[in-house]
Amino acid sequence: MTKRNERGPFASAIVFPGGVVDQDDYAEGWGPFLQSGAELSAEERALRICAFRETWEEVAILPCGKPGAVADDRASPCTFIEYVRRAGTPLALDEMVPFSHWITPESAPKRFDTHFYICQERSMSPGQCDGTETVALEWIQPRLALAGAERGDRSFLLPTHENLKLLARSESSAEAIAAARIRTIVPITPRRIVIGDTVTFTVTPPSE
Repeated sequence: MTKRNERGPFASAIVFPGGVVDQDDYAEGWGPFLQSGAELSAEERALRICAFRETWEEVAILPCGKPGAVADDRASPCTFIEYVRRAGTPLALDEMVPFSHWITPESAPKRFDTHFYICQERSMSPGQCDGTETVALEWIQPRLALAGAERGDRSFLLPTHENLKLLARSESSAEAIAAARIRTIVPITPRRIVIGDTVTFTVTPPSE
């Protein structure tokens, strides 16, 4: 998990690595650098490439990469597709598994349509935050993250909190990925409830 910088809509929030899909994520030139995913739609392919790219950019990890791979090549700036070409590690799009899909309420001043993915990290890299978008990084078990929130040691945005609860149902990453593969991903839009001066949001938890 990463801590965002003090600017922007998620200032200082503790979140999963991620960001906005770029036009380059749709590029036809990706073909030779994809290990799998030929059956995916152009939109889904771009979403998964974005998940790889944002993780590489924000925490210097190339998900699903080969053991021992070092993803931090940011000292020599290059495009993500160029890095993948030089690293010789085609993206395994089938291993970037859809986990959940959140859409902000219509009443929100700024709206997001966010797809969350889950995959294994094989390189054993501890990661490194970029110091710009992300200012801190930690590996933490979902249950421990939730326990910290219960104690008041940390707080999470609603989608992050609910995703952690869903992750905590599994005993391992392999089990969480297996559960995600068979789960029907239904878009979740929180419902805003106002009672007096109190505003809360409710969600329908994702089913297994």
